Amino acid sequence: RRYRSAQVVFLDAATGRTLHALDGFGGDVRVLGFSPDGTTVRVTTQDVPADNVKKQRPGAKRVETWDIAAGKRLGEEPW
Repeated sequence: RRYRSAQVVFLDAATGRTLHALDGFGGDVRVLGFSPDGTTVRVTTQDVPADNVKKQRPGAKRVETWDIAAGKRLGEEPW
């Protein structure tokens, strides 16, 4: 199966300039939360098969942890 990809982009509020972009999510981004120090973000995603987007059949859900500055996924676990 092919899944749609999503991207999370962090912008400078004053200038609108892109600070960081996280790319490579296997599904739609649903919720995100930042660590207290702001260096990592946890993102919940849900797979939606590309051939079944209109029906919105639920797919696998997971929580991914990302290093914001490095743009690297640190790990994932089922949601």
